[in-house]
Amino acid sequence: MKKPRNKKIKKLKKYQTKKFDYYKTLNEYYIENGEAYISVNVYSMDDIISRYSVKNDEVLNYEFMRYLETNSSYIPDDYPLVLEICNHHFNDEEKEIIRKVISNHYGISLINKNEELKANKRKGKYLVLFGLLSFIIFACLAYLDKLMIIREIFSLIFCFTIWEATDIVIFNDDQIKEEIYNLQNLSEIKIIFKD
Repeated sequence: MKKPRNKKIKKLKKYQTKKFDYYKTLNEYYIENGEAYISVNVYSMDDIISRYSVKNDEVLNYEFMRYLETNSSYIPDDYPLVLEICNHHFNDEEKEIIRKVISNHYGISLINKNEELKANKRKGKYLVLFGLLSFIIFACLAYLDKLMIIREIFSLIFCFTIWEATDIVIFNDDQIKEEIYNLQNLSEIKIIFKD
């Protein structure tokens, strides 16, 4: 019974010690001539543009959008993105629609993320101010022994607001900034068509 378990442990240890060269793999699959290529197989316009959207108000297909965002997240920031659309012949009007919809989608997403970042910063500032105000009230109530319950409430409010403000400023802002950078790269993506 111990022999199969030992084999599994040895395989696991071998896997853990094996070096994985992320940049070598990345260069093999994505990078060419200083540009990062994301290739996608397309069989119709519906693979890129949602089939539910109407003319002159086209929207990206959700699955295509997720594929593009997922693949672009693996690519280092040093390389400009190139979207290579393969296996379907689009006419010039369709190509222009695709370029416009992709650019508009990520441009609007970028604006929304910037607004979210501003709202996050405002929320963090208000929480800090409210926390400091509750701390001042807590400090003033420290001299009054009869108001112990109220003092504890302000202590709780102070701790909660400072905790939330720290979470927003340190963790959420960094995540949103990373998303903004990815959206900026996607909004500037170069699109080529390969029949």
